[in-house]
Amino acid sequence: MIGNRTKVFRFLLLAFLLLSALFACQDLFGPLDNPVDRESENYQGYESTQNADEIKSFCPLANARLAGISTIFIVSEIIGANFYQLEISSSQSNFDDNILINESDYTSNKIIIDIQGFSNTVWYYWRARAQKNGLWGKWTEISSFMTNGGILLGGAIQGNALNLKGEVTTLAGSSEGDADGIGTSAQFYGPDSITTDGTNLYIADTINNRIRKIVIVTREVTTLAGSSEGDADGIGTSAQFFYPRGITTDGTNLYVADFNNNIIRKIVISTGEVTTLAGSSQGYADGIGTSAQFFLPSGITTDGTNLYVADSDNNRIRKIVISTGEVTTLAGSSYGYADGIGSSAQFYYPDGITTDGTNLYIADTYNHRIRKIVIATAEVTTLAGSSYGYADGIGSSAQFYYPDGITTDGTNLYIADTVNNRIRKIIIATREVTTLAGSSEGYANGIGTSAQFAWPNGITTDGTNLYVADNNKIRCIK
Repeated sequence: MIGNRTKVFRFLLLAFLLLSALFACQDLFGPLDNPVDRESENYQGYESTQNADEIKSFCPLANARLAGISTIFIVSEIIGANFYQLEISSSQSNFDDNILINESDYTSNKIIIDIQGFSNTVWYYWRARAQKNGLWGKWTEISSFMTNGGILLGGAIQGNALNLKGEVTTLAGSSEGDADGIGTSAQFYGPDSITTDGTNLYIADTINNRIRKIVIVTREVTTLAGSSEGDADGIGTSAQFFYPRGITTDGTNLYVADFNNNIIRKIVISTGEVTTLAGSSQGYADGIGTSAQFFLPSGITTDGTNLYVADSDNNRIRKIVISTGEVTTLAGSSYGYADGIGSSAQFYYPDGITTDGTNLYIADTYNHRIRKIVIATAEVTTLAGSSYGYADGIGSSAQFYYPDGITTDGTNLYIADTVNNRIRKIIIATREVTTLAGSSEGYANGIGTSAQFAWPNGITTDGTNLYVADNNKIRCIK
């Protein structure tokens, strides 16, 4: 009788622990934005190893399911485990992608597993197990997730319209300075532009003359390249920039509009190697590589094959073929305001620029307008804005005040409306302009108009949130 009671007690204890692990994993996913369809998904991933009191959780981050880039799994540690194994497959019955992780890879009781090469909008199946004292535990239940269809384009993650509440927080940065660190212990000095590969942010830290990197999930800030003011190719801190302003990425390289050097730089992300792709002395000339000239280039974006540069003081939009360094002029001429084809169009100090692969969208800063260029035809039109001011509305009934940064999720545009200290949203299809966050100049986290910015500049999206370069801080909008 006592033996039966003991068995019942052990059974109930095991059931309690398994249910606790299930609820813990559900809690981990609870606050995440942009979840995938849960009706056919089972990703709780809880299972014991050899002992029932050591519960394991593998949970993929919903905002990191990006096809062709990476999917990140956060792993809760089992104390004493030596190895973990994760298997992922597009077939429930054929697991052939084994990943072995050593316990030494832990950071703050977590492992970030970066797995490349997922396809768009495909269901993937996964299971995991841990090894302790030479013995493997049982595999977790087979679970699944679907890649969210996001693609890296224009220095941002596109493919899904963002679902934002307008909640503003501070991801990193504090007072003016130059310090690597975690979150607000890090310092920037006049960060101007920002781009992302979906996992990391890359910042043109303009007055510090450096390119900084932020790991989004940990908020860790490091310096990828640059040091004192100058013009030098090299590796990491041996390279020099002179007020780098624009930055974009194709996932492998960064491309920087090195403003005061009047050149376009390339940085290999994996090595920090900096080279000069195009440009030389200040001026205006099409050509190959250093035979081309720019005049204070500010914004830069890429479709993966070409770069598009807002050549600000030349009032033109330039195109660079990445593979050859060939520079041509797509649109613009003397300063002014005119829609038209190619050189018949006019801009007045264009700054921010982004692309959805078919069109370019430009923050035409001194014209206080958002312009659109059809890449194939070089046709320039005005999407929104008129005279300077602040007003929501449709098309030309809306007003901006020196708009600077611009990004897109493929459906909407998001604008850093600098002197208005607001983040604006434009529905591309209807040209409707609304205010997402911000009010008067200042610094405050909060929701919508309760948040404050101080001359926000660069802006990008990782497919879930917006990230804004704002007066020595990097802000996040959820």
